[in-house]
Order: sequence, then structure tokens, then C-alpha cells
Amino acid sequence: MICSSFGKCGGCSILDKSYDEQLLIKRELLLDYFREFEDKIHEIVPSPYQYHYRNKMEFTFKKEKDDVLLGLHWKGKFWKIENIKDCLLVNPIVNEILSSVRDFAKRHNFEIYDSKKHKGNFRYLVVKESKKKEEFLLVFVTYREEFPFKDEIVNFLTERFKNIKSVYWGVNPEVSDVALSKKLYHIYGEKNLVEEIGDKKFLISPYSFIQPNIYITERMYEFIKEVSGVKKDDVILDLYSGSGGISIILADFVKYFYGIEMDENSWRVSLENMKINGIKNGEFLLGDVRKVVPRLRRKSFDLVITDPPRSGMSKKSIRRVVELDFNKLIYIGCNLRSTVENLREFLYNGFSVKGIYPFDMFPNTMHIEVVIHFER
Repeated sequence: MICSSFGKCGGCSILDKSYDEQLLIKRELLLDYFREFEDKIHEIVPSPYQYHYRNKMEFTFKKEKDDVLLGLHWKGKFWKIENIKDCLLVNPIVNEILSSVRDFAKRHNFEIYDSKKHKGNFRYLVVKESKKKEEFLLVFVTYREEFPFKDEIVNFLTERFKNIKSVYWGVNPEVSDVALSKKLYHIYGEKNLVEEIGDKKFLISPYSFIQPNIYITERMYEFIKEVSGVKKDDVILDLYSGSGGISIILADFVKYFYGIEMDENSWRVSLENMKINGIKNGEFLLGDVRKVVPRLRRKSFDLVITDPPRSGMSKKSIRRVVELDFNKLIYIGCNLRSTVENLREFLYNGFSVKGIYPFDMFPNTMHIEVVIHFER
């Protein structure tokens, strides 16, 4: 299967390969980064689905002559936008939503933001999906605090797509090209969607973070539970805990957990996720890992899990963490370069690699998630 934007859009680079070929390519990529640990690299766990797996996408508006584009940046030409019509990474309904938004914007002469001149208004459309329920949350992001035809487009979309359950409007007056909002308004429907991972429920909001492919995430979390060997009397520390996914999944199998998250919005969502799952044997702390870890009253843990952002952990953060008393570490990395850099820091601090376990979180792309089991 090939979409009409393949070769231009930066979303998929190996979509033209069979899935078996993709896994072989990624195996070679892993060897390039972890050559000296080749005997520790396990087989890649494939995604249950090659297509339509993503639960979140950020699309950019652009005006081109008399046409309104809504899509993804070109690979290597970030200023160009590919008009996405049949993306294979998302639910096909998302492509229909994009088409409807484009048509409405064109008919009503929406003022589209120009990223070079920093003029105009409509910038992004963020689409999130609860995969288990096939329900959608939309976020329109504008440059100015103005949303012409707000009620009309909401009515138009929700009448056409009954599974759009929530709509937000965000305002981003910054020059930087990111689909974040300085102000956020809930303008339709439910405030949150609910996703299910295993037997746990997780809120989907404009601020929440859930791994983009929940199908492989379920397998990855179950594997982490198994490889870490957690026991009922264990106390664990979850660094960069996001919306609480790993801690909440493991809560039934441990005595207590501590999660640390720097982003306040994600932290608030993690507290709500604890409530809806009735979890009381843990707590989520707000702050930078580098600063919060030294202030922890407890200094000894049975397991530390770290799932840092793409940039990885800073050397200072690693130094603070390894000062704690623990022997077992699970590292989850989505950027191989920063993951290797962090791996070497942990080796320097007395840890050894017991296993490297790849999970294909991103089929059709050159990205891959790795779980590294360390001990000291």
C-alpha cells in the first residue's frame, strides 16, 4: 500500500517496503548504533498493525494561491506542506475530517497563517483518537485570539462525524512552528476521551501523552512488567512519568510507586488517571528529575524506570539518579542517538546491559522504540 503523498511527506520513509523488509532495515539500524552490544539485542517485537495505528497527528494549514492546504511538512523542505488526503498511518476517518476542514476553510475564506511573514490566523489542526472506542478530539490552533465561524465549523464537523466527541480551540502567538497553545478553550462536547491499555483507563486531553501506537504499547508495558520481575513488596521510581502510563499499569503488582514529571499539564492528567483507576498506592511529583530526585525522602528503590524525551537524560540528571540506592533500571528510548549516549553514561556509573529489546512503535518509518534492561 502506498499513499499519494509518499516521497514528499516526511511522515513515512519506508512505506514502499514490505513489513518484513522494514524490520530487517531497522535491525541493521539497531546494529549501527549498538554494534558492541550485538549479542544483547533481541528480535524486534512487531507492531500488531502496520497501518492506521497512530492515535495523534498534528497538521499544518497553508495557503497556496487560491487553495487551502492542510497536511504535513515535506521531508527536507520544512517550509512546504503536503496536502494529506490518504495517510495510511491514521484512521481513514481522519483523512475525511481533513478533507472536510479544508473544504470549509476554503468556502469561508479562512485567513491562513503565513509562517514566513508571521501574518494570518489559522495555523494547525491536532487530531487525537481513542483507538479502542474510535472517538476523536480536535484542537484548532490559531495565531490570534480570533476564531471566525467557530460555531459553524464545529456544527458542520460534528453533524458529519458523530465520533468527534470533543473540540478545543488553542491560541499560539509564538513565532516557533509548534502546535502548542498558550491559551486553550474547550468549545464542544466532552473535555476528555478515554483510552484503554490493558485493564486500565487513560484520559486523552489536549495535554495528555500516550504512546502513539497503543497496540504495541500494550505489549511493551506487559514486557516491562515481566523483564523487571516486579514483586508485591517492591517500591519503584518512574522518571519522566508523563500521564502516568507505566506506573499505573504496574501499580497492581508493586507496593508503592513514585512518578516524576516536569510538564504540569501531563502531571495533572496523571493525577486524574490515578483517580479513574482507583489507584492509591503511589504518587506523582511535579518537577525536573535533576532537582526532584535529590529531594526525595526515600533513597532506596527496587526498580527505576526512565522514559525520557527524545533529547534523552542530561548528564546531571543521570548523576543524580545513580546516587540513589537501586540495582535494576529499565530505560525506554525513542531516539537511538540520545539513547546510546545515555547508555554510555550508565555504563560509566557502574551499570551493565542485560538486554536491548526493540519494539516497532512506528511502522513505515525509520523510528523504533527500545527498552534497555540495566543492572549494577
